[in-house]
Amino acid sequence: MKSVKFETVDDYIAHTSEKTARLLKQLRKCIRQSAPQAEECISYNIPAYRQGGPLVHFAAYPKHIGFYPGAQAIVDFKKEIAAYKSAKGSVQFPIDRPLPLKLVEKIVKFRVKQNAAKFGLKDFDFTKVDIDINITPAGKVDGPSAGGLMVTAIISALTGRSVTPDLAMTGEITMRGDILPIGG
Repeated sequence: MKSVKFETVDDYIAHTSEKTARLLKQLRKCIRQSAPQAEECISYNIPAYRQGGPLVHFAAYPKHIGFYPGAQAIVDFKKEIAAYKSAKGSVQFPIDRPLPLKLVEKIVKFRVKQNAAKFGLKDFDFTKVDIDINITPAGKVDGPSAGGLMVTAIISALTGRSVTPDLAMTGEITMRGDILPIGG
């Protein structure tokens, strides 16, 4: 599988054995149910999920499925994952055993809360908020500074925290509209 560049999670799963594919589909379903707002993508050429930052990744190997929830999740769920081989940010689920889907669910939900806490949204219920973003004029694509500006504005609105007056996205204008010198 190393020589194939995957575009989708379906494509990734299709390149595994029937037995492994069945397990990966179970894992994928569990992750999606545990974090329904997460974006599914391919990162590092393996399936990944993001919501407020990376949540989890997984990968198929000949004898196990690698599950990558990050270092803090491994520390916080140390007792629960003791039956599996693990490292700083990963755990290996053997292919010849049932997947611990309840554990995966708990870890994914932990990661969602962990990412939300980074922005002061510890108990924020994203399912009760609609955010509509319009970028005009139609057809124009803004660069990373526009994306950074939008994320900063949304987090400010959701948390009720003001943006600091000296924050500038491009070095030219602050979030409050003050003009700054280039490089400022």
